[in-house]
Amino acid sequence: MKKVVLVFIILFLPTSVLADFSLTFENTSGSKMYYELFWVNHPFALPFPSRMAGGELDVSQSFDLSVNYAPGKYYVVWRDDKEWMRRILVVVDDTVKSVTVTPKEAIF
Repeated sequence: MKKVVLVFIILFLPTSVLADFSLTFENTSGSKMYYELFWVNHPFALPFPSRMAGGELDVSQSFDLSVNYAPGKYYVVWRDDKEWMRRILVVVDDTVKSVTVTPKEAIF
């Protein structure tokens, strides 16, 4: 039983430590859009931004990311089928609790 509790703590402790702000992706454009979320100043031993999430949204669709992230620098890349692309930098400090990201802006 102690092993099960220890494994549970090891798996879910990082999630509780990083539970500082939530993200919502909202497609306000007139076409299907694809998004990717990258964490720039992550604690991992990687020399490049870490890809944290990605997906696609139909017109007027939104998606609440159920995982919370730690404050820091993130960027979201939006693109459509016709190679239109936009990168939005999102800098989050300790006072921010939720961020909504659209293809045009980040709303705190």
